[in-house]
Amino acid sequence: MKTTTILLIAILLASCSTTTKTERAENRRQAKCTKYGCNQGVSDSIMIVRETKIITRDTTIYDTIQGETKINDVPVVVDNKGLINSEKSTLTTSLAISTAWVENGILHHELIQKDSILAVKLIDAIRITQINESKKHVKQPPPVRINYITGWQKIMVIGGYILIGIIVIAIVLSIQKVRNYLKLI
Repeated sequence: MKTTTILLIAILLASCSTTTKTERAENRRQAKCTKYGCNQGVSDSIMIVRETKIITRDTTIYDTIQGETKINDVPVVVDNKGLINSEKSTLTTSLAISTAWVENGILHHELIQKDSILAVKLIDAIRITQINESKKHVKQPPPVRINYITGWQKIMVIGGYILIGIIVIAIVLSIQKVRNYLKLI
């Protein structure tokens, strides 16, 4: 009876669970996944790529200058001999035409400005900002899990080996007692 009790206690202590609560929950989840199927392979994530590009352009501004005509009469002092007349003198530029002459002792001058457009070039005046945004699906492998045995689990395993040894020794001693008892009869 004594040997049977020791044997039962040893079996009870050796059969203690060595899995943690999280391991048991993971095992239940794995069992559901194998039974019903679940996505346990690769996790998806979305990566958003933004590319900002600034484009600058030169531009030209045109400014129109309206033409004008100005006439100016200036009297000329003439010596005692009489009035002086002169031929017309004409000067032409890209923006104006000028004509001058003396008639009856009076200087006449006409300045005729041409209609013109001035072009002014502005460097990097126009800025265009382009933002390109793209989404990419990136598949990531699941993280590698390494389950280390805890200190308490190590103690339980070693204790189980010791109890198994004690049980084997108890069985051997019990068998020897039974043989010795049978020899006496």
